[in-house]
Amino acid sequence: MRLVRPLRLSLRRVVIALVTAGGSVGIAAAAWGGSGPHYALDPLRDCLALRGGLVSLVPGGPATEGTVTLDVKGDRAVVAFAGDSREADALADSFAGATRHGSLVVYGESGYPPGDHARTTLERCLPDGEGRPERPPTGFRYGDAAIASFEQACDSAEASPAQCHCVLTGAQAQLPLADFERIATATVAAEEEQMTKLLDGCRLVG
Repeated sequence: MRLVRPLRLSLRRVVIALVTAGGSVGIAAAAWGGSGPHYALDPLRDCLALRGGLVSLVPGGPATEGTVTLDVKGDRAVVAFAGDSREADALADSFAGATRHGSLVVYGESGYPPGDHARTTLERCLPDGEGRPERPPTGFRYGDAAIASFEQACDSAEASPAQCHCVLTGAQAQLPLADFERIATATVAAEEEQMTKLLDGCRLVG
């Protein structure tokens, strides 16, 4: 499923609003809506792949932003990407041995907690999924004013809050705010392709 065309159009309005509000105001840690860290799939999956983890989509999984399985040396875990704090709490309460990490809820298959291989590998990759990779590039944290402008613009755009969460997290993993603003409003083919790739990384989002 490609979200690019409709999501691109709505996100263009979001980022234009952010730029107009003067979003480039420094780099400060900012949580979204008080729900704790939010994680994007693609940066997390890249890190897990480098550590020998296989990630597979789970169609119709319980989380609104998607569910995946992680397999590390035959040690399997389920990773649910929740849309907000309330959903994450509910998911964590629903599965035996579940652990919540911000918007992520991790649990083992068949009611058992995840094994050591899967749990350790995932925990080592959480900074990447949060947009704070421990290896270069270092990732970028947009300022409080930028986050607030982005949230406000999302309320009036066609993009869902979950889509905005995903794109913003993915952008912070890769791009300074000024570069994100540029590619989101780009008319140059190379920059449009970069934005398309970022949006495709949110294909799980509902």
